[in-house]
Amino acid sequence: MAEFEEIWPDLVNHARTAEFVRPFDRGKRRELAYDAEREAVVFENGRTDLIFRKNWRRAWEELRRNGVLSVAKFSGAAGTARAELALPFLADALDLPADRDSRRIQLSERYER
Repeated sequence: MAEFEEIWPDLVNHARTAEFVRPFDRGKRRELAYDAEREAVVFENGRTDLIFRKNWRRAWEELRRNGVLSVAKFSGAAGTARAELALPFLADALDLPADRDSRRIQLSERYER
């Protein structure tokens, strides 16, 4: 299975190059950026939310362990509003299957090696 250090560059690159992410709660899309000094993905649209590298690591470890990561599970580490942004971001950045209705993502075969 892919280690966090292998996928982190993909997350950073996606945060730098993608224009926005649409949260699972179907709220307004949020602009993306990467804050290298704080090692955080920044979501912006009237308010700023940051998700730090350590939280991304926890999310990845949970996804690897269970094969599935839900908003409810990740919200303990980042808060529900941030989890609603983080999971679609992960799905987009790593091309993972996402289920908006159940608000969760799945590990794909690509990362199960």
